[in-house]
Amino acid sequence: MISIPKIKIIIKFSLDSFFHITADRLIFGIDKANYLDTLNESIPAIPASTIKGVLRQQIENILRSKGKNICYSSQPEKMCSDNKNICLTCKYFGSPRIRSPLFFEDIIINNSYKDIRFGVGINRKTKITIEGNLFSYELCFGKEFVTEINGFLNEREEALIASTLLFLGAKFSFAIGCGKTRGLGWIKLTEFEAFIDQAKISREEIHNCLMEVLEA
Repeated sequence: MISIPKIKIIIKFSLDSFFHITADRLIFGIDKANYLDTLNESIPAIPASTIKGVLRQQIENILRSKGKNICYSSQPEKMCSDNKNICLTCKYFGSPRIRSPLFFEDIIINNSYKDIRFGVGINRKTKITIEGNLFSYELCFGKEFVTEINGFLNEREEALIASTLLFLGAKFSFAIGCGKTRGLGWIKLTEFEAFIDQAKISREEIHNCLMEVLEA
């Protein structure tokens, strides 16, 4: 019987600022509510799609800067559609026609608190405020959060590359949610652990694989 390698990635980030991820819910007196845990609507959360998307974008930008031919996830109609001719990011993160082997979950922000801020709409052409366009939005903050990513790959080498790409995406500081230009949502990697079939991958092996991926 052929064993399919299972990977588990545990990434811990520190939150360096408040964040806002707009949710489809209504709160009296607040125009833009923050996303909350679907099981406990008193706890702020980060959707799985948000962390998956921002990690992918980080990886795309870095690989593209190294001359790799990588799809733009912002253009889904142009992304890979054939498993036999697939770019590195579509292979592990999927596309509209290719299923990703990685599974992300919503992230719960424990020991968090909320705040409310106000903003005004800006006319993009004139760069001045739009009269009568004052709005309120909910912010959340917590010192840190942990995300766990799981997946099943065809062979150990693929599992190692997937782990390495996730390390690459998480390595540099970036922002999540809305309001990046206003200083919202900035996070920083504090801990990264990767396992293949419960065996921990050494940082040295990840670094060696990273060099091979970037130089290939």
